[in-house]
Amino acid sequence: MKNTEKQKLIEEIKNGLEPAGIPEEYRDDKEVVMAAVKQDDKALAYASDKLRNDKNFIIRAVKKNGLALRYVPDRFKDDKDVVLAAVMDYGPALKYASDRLKDDLGVALAAINQDATSIFDVSDRLKDNRDVMLDAIWRNKYNICYASDRLKHDYDFIIDAYKANSDITYPFINIDEETKQLIDSAKKLIEEKKPSLSSVLSKAEKASQEHNSKLNTQSRDDKDLEK
Repeated sequence: MKNTEKQKLIEEIKNGLEPAGIPEEYRDDKEVVMAAVKQDDKALAYASDKLRNDKNFIIRAVKKNGLALRYVPDRFKDDKDVVLAAVMDYGPALKYASDRLKDDLGVALAAINQDATSIFDVSDRLKDNRDVMLDAIWRNKYNICYASDRLKHDYDFIIDAYKANSDITYPFINIDEETKQLIDSAKKLIEEKKPSLSSVLSKAEKASQEHNSKLNTQSRDDKDLEK
């Protein structure tokens, strides 16, 4: 009978029952709470203290719904295992991690990999990290906005950023005039270095002719040997 009631409750949860409507006696039930977390991240706030302090359960929960990270006890927001599990499901969950983990390279890259907009919540130190920012810009042109002022005004970085994502020239990206000028200069520099199509075809044709010439020479040599 109890199992029948439990399955009925899980079905109600799947059909939109608010977490606050979960009966007290089921808030310590892993299956019920997990079903609720999958539907609504705030369900974790209604779990029993026992479940909210069970690290393994918390990891399973944030794997199902990364946003549930905002409802875990503070000590788990500073637990790398928990935060990694959350951002790998939903990158912007990084917003609810501790400052220490927002400054963790592995956590930041995992979040950006899942959703490039997660760069918004990484630490200022990592926004000044060349590799982190190039990865973020490669994934989303607008992330040039979140690079540190030092990087945005570093011509070598801007050249690499343009190579990573040439769409950073998009006119509605909100960057300062100095950065825009550097991007325009980088674009001009890179475009000028690009070989033209006719140049590429000319080189290919020359290489083909040289190859055919070698084949003809080899063929004549083979015929001479046969004589």
